[in-house]
Amino acid sequence: MVYLQVVHRPMGTRKHLVPKELDIRPVKESELVYLQSSPDFCMKNEKVGSYGTQDRQCNKTSNGSDSCDLMCCGRGYNPYMDKVVERCHCKYHWCCYVTCKKCERTVERYVCK
Repeated sequence: MVYLQVVHRPMGTRKHLVPKELDIRPVKESELVYLQSSPDFCMKNEKVGSYGTQDRQCNKTSNGSDSCDLMCCGRGYNPYMDKVVERCHCKYHWCCYVTCKKCERTVERYVCK
């Protein structure tokens, strides 16, 4: 996919979107165009309201937007161990309540550097 930065240029009584670099060929219908570059959301930038991704939890095994590779922006990530308390060994009692025990387990989590 081609990304092309464009600007408004007056042409007669109307404005048209044309490539910012004048030596570039005309814009094709199949191209994605933009007026302003997107901010870098990897780094903290209070001016645009971005907290960055440092210290954000990520998913080491995911291929999606929550993956450590994508979310950490190439900076890498650190593992840490976290204790999780969950309801377990639940039992339904006739009629009408459930009793459960609390089980604790340790899980490995990851945060962006």
